[in-house]
Amino acid sequence: MRFQEKTAAEQGFSNVWNIHIAPTLGRYRSGFFRTRRLAVFGILIYISVLVPVMVWARRFVEPGSEAAPLIFAAAALLTSGGWYYVMGKPFVDQVKQFDQFMRASVAKHFAPIFRLETRPEQAHYYADMLQAEGMTRKGDATITNYHTGTYRECSLEFFNVCYERVYYSRNHGRRRNRSYFLIVAIGVPMAFDGEVHIKRDRGAIANWLRGKFMRKQRLKVSHYAFEEKFEIYADNPATARRLVSRAFCNNLMAIEAMYPKRFGLLPRPMTALFKDGKFFLVIGNVSDMMSDGISYSHPDKVQQTARRMIARLAVMPRIVDYLHGRHG
Repeated sequence: MRFQEKTAAEQGFSNVWNIHIAPTLGRYRSGFFRTRRLAVFGILIYISVLVPVMVWARRFVEPGSEAAPLIFAAAALLTSGGWYYVMGKPFVDQVKQFDQFMRASVAKHFAPIFRLETRPEQAHYYADMLQAEGMTRKGDATITNYHTGTYRECSLEFFNVCYERVYYSRNHGRRRNRSYFLIVAIGVPMAFDGEVHIKRDRGAIANWLRGKFMRKQRLKVSHYAFEEKFEIYADNPATARRLVSRAFCNNLMAIEAMYPKRFGLLPRPMTALFKDGKFFLVIGNVSDMMSDGISYSHPDKVQQTARRMIARLAVMPRIVDYLHGRHG
């Protein structure tokens, strides 16, 4: 299977496909269907064996015994565990390994632009600052997937952060609350003063009160679909109009569409901020940007899924293009 490059972001990926992915995909395909057949066969055996064994075992259990349900439940649990490790685990492990391989392969395509970093001090600073700005949840921050790079002389940084808060409940004792976010920080190729906040629309009264509390001016843009979802608050309206163009609004809405809705209904919380020469994009409920909503499990859909991941990772340089004024 050849990879046909269809977008600007995909240019050059055919080399990665031919060198790294194509030789592995054939082996994965044969192993995928073989282990999947084994898993399905195991389910049939599990049902056809377990049920008769349970019926037969009832002959040795005293009628009305309180221990009978526990004995049958324990037997079913042990049998299920045995089936998984013998017939199900090979399939699951193979899919996980191929997922990791594909994500690493797609990341190679973007190696000239950004790379994985092991020292996330700067990411911790951003996570604390955005928490103070009210754009994330409260809690201690843990950073993962911290990437840095440069594109068109603009800095690129993105990472996942988990905010963990420990609290005590009278009924349940010590509890932990975890909130996950994807944070993108991009250097803006133009000087600007003040701050520009892009928040979710919460209704006319809530939006007005939020503007008063933030002590910033609300700004309207000539983009009906964007205005239905977001509100803009700025220290300087002229700065906001220069940074938040109609094309930039289109770009933000396209980014939001890349992440599937929770339960198929609720959109991911997304906010943005222009501050200190940078543009910050915050997307909630994303625990791992490299895998959220994307799986390479089926070999016939690997190419389609690779395109989705490329489009997602291309968000960073695309934002830079929009900040530079290139909208094509």
